Amino acid sequence: MVAPETCDRIVENCLGRQLGDEAFAHDLYADLRAQLICDPERRYDMDLSAALAPWSDGPASGTGAMFVATIRREYRLTSPDPVMRFACVSDLEEYRESLLDPS
Repeated sequence: MVAPETCDRIVENCLGRQLGDEAFAHDLYADLRAQLICDPERRYDMDLSAALAPWSDGPASGTGAMFVATIRREYRLTSPDPVMRFACVSDLEEYRESLLDPS
């Protein structure tokens, strides 16, 4: 049997190799561990929908074409905490700064 700490190091090392960024892998796994592994919260009855629309500030087709993705999730959960926080960013530095924001 492998010690939990050893498993954690293996996961972080694999993520670091896959992502090419050891610091990001450490942050990512720490977040996942805090949110999923250590948290008794469980989601159920999840509905997920995705809608795509052409991006109005770019070409509608061909090279450079972009779209806007609207993702909506609805679910029930069991959670001991009255407050939840979610952030979705594309900038790694902005992500790291958001971890320090107590609000």
